Amino acid sequence: MGELNEGSLMCFWILKLMPFEHEDFPNIELNVKIASCLFINIFRYVAKKRGRRANIKGDTIDYLAYAFMFRDLSKEAIMALAESLLY
Repeated sequence: MGELNEGSLMCFWILKLMPFEHEDFPNIELNVKIASCLFINIFRYVAKKRGRRANIKGDTIDYLAYAFMFRDLSKEAIMALAESLLY
């Protein structure tokens, strides 16, 4: 399994288990933000390592956070999403 798939899998488990808590933030918002940041950072790292460009913009980040919060994405869907954004 590659780095991109491993990062996607970590995002999936953060979204499913909601392991992070903070008294000032709702649990779901905090975990979605952490999963989104992890996804974007791993995505950019892998894109740079492979010599490709990261096709991710502000709207894409907003859609990703929305999907993480309100959609029930599978592991495979998150992995496919990550791979499809590389070009």
